[in-house]
Amino acid sequence: MVTCTSKRAGKYWRLAYRLEGKQKTLALGVYPAITLAQARRGRDDARALLAQGIDPSQNKQRLKEDKAVAALNTVEAMYRAYLANKRPGWSTTHYDREARSLEKDLYPFLGQRVIGEVEPTELLKACERVRDRDAVESAHRLLTTASGVWQYAIARSCATRDIAQDIKKALKPRQKGHFPAITDPGKLGELLDATHRIQNTSNFSHRACQVKANAMLNAAPAKVMNHTSTAIEA
Repeated sequence: MVTCTSKRAGKYWRLAYRLEGKQKTLALGVYPAITLAQARRGRDDARALLAQGIDPSQNKQRLKEDKAVAALNTVEAMYRAYLANKRPGWSTTHYDREARSLEKDLYPFLGQRVIGEVEPTELLKACERVRDRDAVESAHRLLTTASGVWQYAIARSCATRDIAQDIKKALKPRQKGHFPAITDPGKLGELLDATHRIQNTSNFSHRACQVKANAMLNAAPAKVMNHTSTAIEA
C-alpha cells in the first residue's frame, strides 16, 4: 500500500496487487478523509478477497452498482411509481388521499428501505401506528394501498411477494355496524338550524354546506361532496 500525490486529488491511498498474472491497482481513498488506519483496513479486506480469488476492484464496482440499483428500488421510489401509474384512472380526491396516506404514514418509517427487504412485521408496525391514533379504517386503507405498491414492485421484479397479504389478519379488524347518524327528527332540525345560523359568518365551512345539501338531496356524503353544480341543476 502506498500514498500517491496529484495536483487535482492531493494525496490518496493505493494498493497494488496481482491477480491471474495481471498487475492491478485498487483505490483506497483520499487522505486525510481516509486515515492510515482506515486505509490499512481496506488493504486487509482486499487481501482477504484476493485469498478467495475475488478481484477487489471488481467487487468494489459491483457493490457500487448494487447500491445504485437499491436506491431505485426503495419503498418511496416504488410507491411514487405506483401512484404515477394509477393517477390517470383515479379521481383527484382519491389520488390525493392515497398519496397523503403514504407520505404521512409509510414514508417516515420505510421510505428509504429497499422494498424487497422489508419484513411483514415492519409494515404491520407502520399500520399499527395509524390504528393507535384511533384510525382503524385509515390503517386498513393504508394496508390496502401498500398491497398495491408491493404488487407493483413484484411486477417490476423488485419484490418477490406481497407482504401486506401476510399481515392483513393481524391488523385489528374494522368495526362493523352503521356510521353514526342522527335519527331523531328534532335533533336533525337543531343541526340544520345551527348550520343556517352560521351560514353568513366566518365559521361557515364547506362541511356545513354539505350537511344542508345532504338533507335536501338524500344522497351519500361522498356523492354530494363530488357533485358538480351542473349535476345539481340538472
